Amino acid sequence: MSRPQEPPLCPLPRWRQALAFARDPLGFLSRCQESMGDVFSIQPMGGNEIWTFLCSPEAVRQMFRAPKGSLGAGKIHARFIGVLFGADATFCLDGEAHRRRQRLMMPVLSAKEGRSQVDVIREVTETRVETWKNRDVALLHESHRISLECLIRLVFGTRAPDLNRRLADAFEHLSNVGARSLLVTLPALQRDLGPWSPWGRILRLRDETRRLVVESVETRRPHVRGDDTAGRPRPLLDRLLSAGEGDVLDGEALVDELMH
Repeated sequence: MSRPQEPPLCPLPRWRQALAFARDPLGFLSRCQESMGDVFSIQPMGGNEIWTFLCSPEAVRQMFRAPKGSLGAGKIHARFIGVLFGADATFCLDGEAHRRRQRLMMPVLSAKEGRSQVDVIREVTETRVETWKNRDVALLHESHRISLECLIRLVFGTRAPDLNRRLADAFEHLSNVGARSLLVTLPALQRDLGPWSPWGRILRLRDETRRLVVESVETRRPHVRGDDTAGRPRPLLDRLLSAGEGDVLDGEALVDELMH
C-alpha cells in the first residue's frame, strides 16, 4: 500500500513563518492556502512540530471520518491550551481516558440539565442588563461577561457571591491576556522571566485563577449534601463532588476540569 501524499510545507524559513503567523495569523494562512491549496503545513520556529491546516469542507469531513483512535486532538489541546487551563480535563484527553471522563461529565452537561438552568441564566442576564441604563456599552464585552457569569453560577452555585465575582474577573483577565496571546501557540517563546515578562505575567494570572477555583471547591465541599439550593438545580461542582463511588473527580483533575 502506498503512503498517502504529504501536504505541501510552507517554503519560508521557520523564523519568517513564526513572524508572519504572529503578526497576522489569518492573513498568513490565507496566503498559504492561495499558494499551496486547501491542505498545507507550516513549521513555526521552535521544536519540530508541523502544523497542518484543512481549508475545505471536504477535507474536514474526511478528517471526521477517520478510524476511531487514529487522531489525537486531546494531545494537541494539552500541548497548547493545557498549559493555561490544565492538561487533565476532558478536552485534553484521548482514547479510553477521554471516554471514561466523558461518561462522567456528559450526564451533568446534557441538554436536559441545560434546560433546567434557564432561570439562572435569565436572572444573570437581567441583572447585568440593568447596569446598562443611561450609558454606552461594548456589547461584545458585555455578552462575554454575561456568558462567564452564567457559567460561574452554574458551576459553583450562589453560596459565595463575592468569590464568584472574583472568579469571573480572574477568568476574564486570563482569557484576555493569556488565552488570546500568540505565546500560547509559540512554545519557544514561553519563557518565565519574572512577573513583568509577558509569559511570566500569564503564568501568574493562571496560578491566581487556579487558587480561586481551589478556594471555591473548598467553600462548596461542606455543603455538597445540604439543601441550600432548594428549588434550584444543583451546581455542577456539587454533582462532581458527589458522583458515584469510583467516579468521583477530585484533586488536580477536578481543578483542571473546572478551569476548562
